[in-house]
Amino acid sequence: MTSSPVFAVHPDILRFEEEIRNLTDDEITGFFTPDGVLLLRLEGTCVPREGCRTIIPDSRQKAIAGQIMTHNHPSEASFTARDLMEASYFSLKEVRVVGKTVVYSMQPGPEGWPSPRRIMETFERIWESPGLMETVGRIVDEKTARMDDTLDSGEQMASIRLRVRSDLCCRELAQELHLIYRKAVWPP
Repeated sequence: MTSSPVFAVHPDILRFEEEIRNLTDDEITGFFTPDGVLLLRLEGTCVPREGCRTIIPDSRQKAIAGQIMTHNHPSEASFTARDLMEASYFSLKEVRVVGKTVVYSMQPGPEGWPSPRRIMETFERIWESPGLMETVGRIVDEKTARMDDTLDSGEQMASIRLRVRSDLCCRELAQELHLIYRKAVWPP
């Protein structure tokens, strides 16, 4: 596929991601062994303007611990606090998010995952920080200036702002909590 480390997973995982990346009304989650065996597939619910959510049963904790979770975000945004808290709670080897054009990956660092509570507190602090908002504003202004009036709605602007904000938040969170965060663009 490409040389990015994000794509260095079993081909069956990439095939699953290829199937779900263009979905716009559903969130589909798959739990895989590193060898590409699908252990669990879940379908979430999406509510317009509120996002999507998939419930992972606590009863599956032993079965999915140490495995790879991948799911789609129709918004193409990076991880939510909930995604990362679940990665910690279920002791995942890796958590992945796919969108139409991009794939995100987060893995524990050398010390493992921090507690779900620490992830939530850190994520919320970074998400709400004025510095992040200023950086997002600057980046979005630069991106939209290069788009030559191709944006036709406030919704598209909000979508761009969400994607930039979530990516920057996850980068900063990973750096602070010693996690491994990667992002790659799907090949054309």
